[in-house]
Amino acid sequence: MSLLARLNGDEEPKIPVHQFWAGMKEIALGEVTVAQFKTYFELTGVDGTDFDWLVGKYTASTDQELFIELLHVIFVLAEVKTPGYANTADITSRINRIA
Repeated sequence: MSLLARLNGDEEPKIPVHQFWAGMKEIALGEVTVAQFKTYFELTGVDGTDFDWLVGKYTASTDQELFIELLHVIFVLAEVKTPGYANTADITSRINRIA
């Protein structure tokens, strides 16, 4: 199972994109811990590793607010299989291009 595949609906259980984004915002604001978030969305194994990768990208970002907003944009586009956002390779590539 892959977090990105759960977000774009390729794998179950699907994670609602807006709910995921809201949780990321709450982590950024210090209202929710990474551990709480992982528990809430049942992120274990590969899902948990994928999430740790996203948190690492967020932490290393020079503009963390923009990073979270762009994640939202990327996942909304991925959810409806927009060309360039239709699979996990596309999504990963786009996330890696966020500064």
